[in-house]
Amino acid sequence: MKESTNQKYKDIPRKVNDCIALVKQMPPTVRLFDEFWHEGEVAVMYGPDRIGKSVLAVQIGEALASGRKIDGFQMPAGEMKVLYIDLRLTTRQFFDRYLLKPDGNSVPQAYEFAENFYRATPSDLANISDWIRVNVKERGFRAVIVDDLQALQTRPYGAREAIELMNEMRKLCSETGVSVLLLAGSGRSRGLADEGDLRHLRVVCGRADSTFAIARNCERTEDRYLLQTRSPRQLYWTSRKTPICKMWSGGGMPLGFVFDERFRADEDSERRTLILGIKQARDHGESFESIAQCFEIPKTKAFRLYREWRPSLEYTKSQIAALIAEEEAEEREALERARRAEAEEQNARAEFEENSARMSEQLSRVLGPESEMVEEETVEPESEPFVDIDPMSALTPMTDRMGNEVFVERYNDRGKPEVWYRYDNKGRLHHVRSDSAGASNTKVDGPVCWLRWSASDEYHYKGQTRSNNQPRDSLDGATVNGVTKIGQFAVEAQMR
Repeated sequence: MKESTNQKYKDIPRKVNDCIALVKQMPPTVRLFDEFWHEGEVAVMYGPDRIGKSVLAVQIGEALASGRKIDGFQMPAGEMKVLYIDLRLTTRQFFDRYLLKPDGNSVPQAYEFAENFYRATPSDLANISDWIRVNVKERGFRAVIVDDLQALQTRPYGAREAIELMNEMRKLCSETGVSVLLLAGSGRSRGLADEGDLRHLRVVCGRADSTFAIARNCERTEDRYLLQTRSPRQLYWTSRKTPICKMWSGGGMPLGFVFDERFRADEDSERRTLILGIKQARDHGESFESIAQCFEIPKTKAFRLYREWRPSLEYTKSQIAALIAEEEAEEREALERARRAEAEEQNARAEFEENSARMSEQLSRVLGPESEMVEEETVEPESEPFVDIDPMSALTPMTDRMGNEVFVERYNDRGKPEVWYRYDNKGRLHHVRSDSAGASNTKVDGPVCWLRWSASDEYHYKGQTRSNNQPRDSLDGATVNGVTKIGQFAVEAQMR
């Protein structure tokens, strides 16, 4: 149970150790806006007019309601119901302030805030405390932002209304655990912002849990800074490390503050580069369809990444210089690795040559000078020339009973021609085969078949002694293409 709801603990004195033990059982407090504003506390943000208090307050409320943290600050990760009480702007003025005006000829559109972000302007400011109490209890708001205390003043230099509201808000925080942020106007500071700039409203700081100021940078007037001036804990955002920011709007984002490079979002480098590339292409008037084709991504993803762009993603000069230095260092390292590899290869080659020379010298001393080893050159055997030979020259010529010249290819067992070729009176070639059934005559059509053989085969063939009664099986068609006892033949068709 929270301390704010334990009435017994508040009313009855207890030992300090018992109080500490009770606090240890409570969940830790949540930072709503880093160290500037904690859960269950009343905080005051003050600054001069037109410095951007309302803009920062709306930015904080939107971040709490949507669950999207302001880059670099510790804030709740989940969503919460936030009530923004606007006592300065009308609804029309608020609409115009957060009207997005894209580049080009696009139609301006209103920014779509989170569903848990509520805005109201009570009509009866005299009873504003009761109105806030009722809405917090009935609607379950966990954070309330009041903009601002000056609107409650009934006298030019009166602070009674602000003090009454502050006291009621402290009671409300104790009863419900709600967190309240009050805005207050102050005078311009001549130096570093201080609570004395609040003048007659300075008394509210004594009743607040924490206070912080937003002021203009004296050296760069377009810059603002946040300074923590009061806290129930140790001050963290002091003048030595105060956040620097500037007001900005555009690129699908509402009016708000962009903080220095210490508060840049840690995005994946590839995703960040893709978002910046899409933003740059969009600024040059490219459509989402052409951007999607260029980056080879779906059109919906290109639109979603474009909506994720924010100024904190942009690279600063120091970051660009660091990236360039990192790339140059990687290139130098790669060159150094290449040089080392080349040097190792040269050393290995030199060592091999040295070992080879040493081994040759040792062999020459052992074997003597007359037994020097001569490296034989490997000579590839020359391919034997192939000669085209008339196929009839490989057959046995003879004269038949009719007195015609024939060329015998094969003899039978009795030494008589069995297969032969002959030419008729028109010069046509006939293939004749004789068997027990009689002689068959077949005219040879098409190109003449030439036998192609090597010189060694011819020499081997001529060295064979054959009688007329010895059959020429080696010249048979079944063995012409293979390796035979007489020679190796390859058959190819050629036009004569």
